[in-house]
Amino acid sequence: RTESALQIPNSGFENWCKEGKSWFPNSDLTPANYVWDSGNIGSNTLSEKNPTTAEESVVVKGKAAKLASTSILGVFAAGNIYTGKYVKTIGVGAQLDFGIPFTCRPSSLKGYYNYTPSPIDKTRSQYEHLKGKNDCCNIYVVLADWDKPFEINTTDGKFLDFQNDKHIIAHGEILDDVGTGGKYKEFEIK
Repeated sequence: RTESALQIPNSGFENWCKEGKSWFPNSDLTPANYVWDSGNIGSNTLSEKNPTTAEESVVVKGKAAKLASTSILGVFAAGNIYTGKYVKTIGVGAQLDFGIPFTCRPSSLKGYYNYTPSPIDKTRSQYEHLKGKNDCCNIYVVLADWDKPFEINTTDGKFLDFQNDKHIIAHGEILDDVGTGGKYKEFEIK
């Protein structure tokens, strides 16, 4: 028996909407369409600065997501995009609900990315050894059997534990610190 293939809504990042100062990679923010989120809400706490926006100038077709890390009042704000929802700002960090319900059994994540690395010039004390090295693009997919979204808390250092979370069924990722030479590169993560 085969099951129907399900595509996550707006997985080509063609549709974007703006509420207040923040851009969202969704056609609107109704519960049915609020699938993707980013750290834009937290980045826009004091002024309008969206590290994650639509890219229309250099794309494979239509639109894409542009993730550009930046500094906001001296605090690093990473360009990011994920399924789930930004819950709230906590100090200089955030609480996120990671993931959405998904009932199919996907075999891979396919797409395109265009990445240009930059040398790391600001670090916390525990990461001083990375200063001067290239930053890294990280694209990953996780399939898990959580009964609710996974709570991330960047202030408390609560992140996904790919190796030890017993609820993770499958995980795959791409790490790139070299870049794509200004061109889009096709990828498939099994």
